[in-house]
Amino acid sequence: MKYCNLIILIIIFQLVNGCSFAPLNSPHTARSLGKGENNVNASVSPLGLEYSRGIAENTDIGIGAEMQFGPLYTGWMKHSFVNNSKGGSTALLGGIFYGDGVYDSTTKGYYFGPVVSYRFDAAEWYLAAKYNRVYWEVGENNVKDKDDESIFTIEPISHNFSYYQINAGLSYWFTDSFNTDLSALCLKLEEQRPACVPMLGFGVTF
Repeated sequence: MKYCNLIILIIIFQLVNGCSFAPLNSPHTARSLGKGENNVNASVSPLGLEYSRGIAENTDIGIGAEMQFGPLYTGWMKHSFVNNSKGGSTALLGGIFYGDGVYDSTTKGYYFGPVVSYRFDAAEWYLAAKYNRVYWEVGENNVKDKDDESIFTIEPISHNFSYYQINAGLSYWFTDSFNTDLSALCLKLEEQRPACVPMLGFGVTF
């Protein structure tokens, strides 16, 4: 499992050559959208797209996809315990995910954790902390050369592991419907030192 630690940053920049992780994106606010309201959020790094909808005044659900070493799909629910249009808000997030990758590999698992945010005027600071549980498997593969002759065989591999993730950043609301987001993503895996990279995204609420 330790070799996966060395490629965390590579994964984030879409150059995956090993294990897959849980979704790198997280909600950018602890506030609920409000019943019947919708949001679409696109991220540049990692490349991803997410749609969420308010199903109650304090509860949102969402689905999303992002590229790691293959497409990774997720579904989540967020409930706001303190839900303020201005000022501080708190919420609890929980979700599941699944993805297919190279060499007949699959990734699945779940995540949960708190989200806090504080909005004043057009700026909103936020922090989302997640516990991620990942089940990663690779089936047996026969790697061949251009003449279709066998070079080597990859034996089945299975890794189950957990790690912590923090997304912290600032959303700037140009209008009540459009915002941009600049944040930092930090991962902490086993006894390794945290690895952090910047992230950029855009959102539209309607």
